[in-house]
Amino acid sequence: MSRQKLIWSVFVLAGIAVALGLIFMQHKGGQEPIKIGAVLAMSGPGADCGLDLRNGMLLAIEEINKWGGINGKRIELIIQDSKTDPEEGKRAFERIEKAHHPLLYVSVLSTVSMAVAPLAEKYEVAVVGLIATAPELTEQNNWVFRYYPTAKHEISPIMSILQQLKLKDSGIIYLDDEYGRSVFGRFKEAFEEAGGKLRSQVFQAGETDFKKYITELKHCPAIYVVGLATYIKEILKELRKEDYKGTILATSTATLYSIRGMPEADGIYVASPLIFNPDFFFASELKQKYEARYNRPLTIYAANGYDFIKFLIGVLEDRELARKSIRSLLEEEFFYTGVFGDLEIKPKEREINFSLFPAQIVNGQIRFID
Repeated sequence: MSRQKLIWSVFVLAGIAVALGLIFMQHKGGQEPIKIGAVLAMSGPGADCGLDLRNGMLLAIEEINKWGGINGKRIELIIQDSKTDPEEGKRAFERIEKAHHPLLYVSVLSTVSMAVAPLAEKYEVAVVGLIATAPELTEQNNWVFRYYPTAKHEISPIMSILQQLKLKDSGIIYLDDEYGRSVFGRFKEAFEEAGGKLRSQVFQAGETDFKKYITELKHCPAIYVVGLATYIKEILKELRKEDYKGTILATSTATLYSIRGMPEADGIYVASPLIFNPDFFFASELKQKYEARYNRPLTIYAANGYDFIKFLIGVLEDRELARKSIRSLLEEEFFYTGVFGDLEIKPKEREINFSLFPAQIVNGQIRFID
């Protein structure tokens, strides 16, 4: 064989080897995707949260997988329904762990996330709470993180609105769970510290008759409504039915179109994320993609799921993907710009809290208050 033919043969064989290697790696990557366990409320009172968050996460995952995934591996979302129940949430976590052993988990709602937090330590796996406001969530152990505003962030815009309206007397009706109690506690502390007088009514999960609570608060010049979407809808209907004339305020949950699109929601004040600002490019771009993909309005929940996956890519790209290393990576200092604006994550903090702003619902739209 001539020298020229020998060199040519070597190049051909090398090319074949590279091609086979790429095929092998693609096959291997397909066999071993990066699994994210997701304990979502797909049924029960929190179903609005789970459905929208799932859609947002899947949209981001579809985009990332088209670009080649993370480090050449596709992302796979393993979903189990918590049914908005803490005990069922723990069972859902255990099912995922036994069958899939994912790289990390996400959990939705404060009640469920607080219940699964001890399992994070038991299995030494990171759990990220989404749509979870209870401040205590990240205090349970070093394996639990959060990407969502806390109760403190929820009440800050509400306090601003009350101060602008010069209201010193208010009522609050809230759900008796980790979420509702945390918002109530923060609001009570801030409002009374500012010289306000607060009257409160608390309701239990599963209740449907809110007239008795509204009767107790109807003489308050303002009423702050705190709960899951299912409850806020019914409370707003009852407030209008009782012809309540005062100022109505609600948590960021009321920015959901299923609530703000109701005639009963017109004029109420809310804490709102930046995603409803039409001048913010990242949010308006996501809005177009999300609504084209699902034929549903973009919500804070969908944006939370989408943005978390995009943030995760920035954290994990070109890094070691193992359970113990994930915790360390999530604890690193990080600067990220996403659909909620600029976020600065401080080292060892385990909290990613985007801002909420004072706003009002007018004809189904979010109008930010200067």
